[in-house]
Amino acid sequence: MSPELTNFLKENFSFLSNLRYISCGDGWFNIIRDLSQYILDLQPPDHFEVIQIKEKFGGLRYYYKMYQRLGDQNHPYMMIEETLHEFNKCTEFLQKLQYIVMNAESNSYITCEYCGKPAFSIGKGLWIKTLCDEHKGNKT
Repeated sequence: MSPELTNFLKENFSFLSNLRYISCGDGWFNIIRDLSQYILDLQPPDHFEVIQIKEKFGGLRYYYKMYQRLGDQNHPYMMIEETLHEFNKCTEFLQKLQYIVMNAESNSYITCEYCGKPAFSIGKGLWIKTLCDEHKGNKT
């Protein structure tokens, strides 16, 4: 993805801010932007972070992590009720997150990685790309 589009995403979605780059074509920008907006609307926990966005086998991959915060310097041990509440909140968030990531990744298989037009996956052997008729000659 172009540096300009990558920077736009990183500036508008804090959970993308640690990404060095996004390894896919500009045609998937709208899919990634919309997915990131859905995630933002879900109010992700502070300890949610996207660690990689890339193309693999002709489809979008959106990798993320969450780590459990066990307390801070002032309160090293969270009360068990707070811990259970946080756990339930994270579980609900993860269930919704998995669903919307799966939908975005599925949409990438019918969207040209170069321009965003309707497309289909083509390839030979391990090389697979999702391209529209106009770009199916571009196999880079």
